[in-house]
Amino acid sequence: AAPSNRRIARASPPRTAESEDPVQWQAVRSEPAACRIERQIKAAILGGQFQVGDYLGSEHDLSAKLGVSRLPVREAIGRLQALGLVEVRTGAAGGARVAAARPEHIAELLAIQLVLDGLEAEQVLVAQRIVEVAAAGMAARCAQPEDIATMELALARAESLVERPDAFTAASMAFHAAVGEASRNRFLSIMMQANSLALEQVMAPDTTVEVARRVVARHRKLMQAIKAGDEETSVRLISQHLDRVHSRVCARLGQGQAAAARGRV
Repeated sequence: AAPSNRRIARASPPRTAESEDPVQWQAVRSEPAACRIERQIKAAILGGQFQVGDYLGSEHDLSAKLGVSRLPVREAIGRLQALGLVEVRTGAAGGARVAAARPEHIAELLAIQLVLDGLEAEQVLVAQRIVEVAAAGMAARCAQPEDIATMELALARAESLVERPDAFTAASMAFHAAVGEASRNRFLSIMMQANSLALEQVMAPDTTVEVARRVVARHRKLMQAIKAGDEETSVRLISQHLDRVHSRVCARLGQGQAAAARGRV
């Protein structure tokens, strides 16, 4: 079945400077002004009151609505801009607008946050299995010809790097990302990209020429199953592949922890 076009936020023409304001802005009083402004704008986006391209206002507009000076407005907008949530235009039609989403940016930010949070590799590996098994099954049902072509290119790229283990891991992860895209589920795709970025350095030490050859062979079988629309086989193959990869990684991580413990004795 084709994926639904329903969105979690409203779909309507973008707001302009002349549109009626959909947000009941609250005057800033009990917390740092910039934090309150940032929180209100995030809440309005999550609540579907703003969508891509909507006009939030100029510094002057927002400072008047919120009862603050321009400085905290500028600080809040700067933070939101750094997060990729808003874009600022200059000139006669200048001001802040809701920015278009960039999945690769979202995935990168999430991966960095996972690393900074100190999340254990084993936990990310568990999440990877859940997400990728679901994505492989959906890819078998939903993949379009252009998705298959992307997977083929990613596999060819990985195969060309078999003799270079230092570069192979990233190329292998790119194939997994292509499977995520083929699922036609953007959430799963973003999660797969984030997992791949977070795990690349964890998996790289286990990559040898022989390991790379086996991975390419398993990836090819998976791609063929997805291309054939065989959901059951696709799920089985990705599950077996990840079981092998995770066993190898966890064994190495366990040895490292044991060695560290011996060093502390």
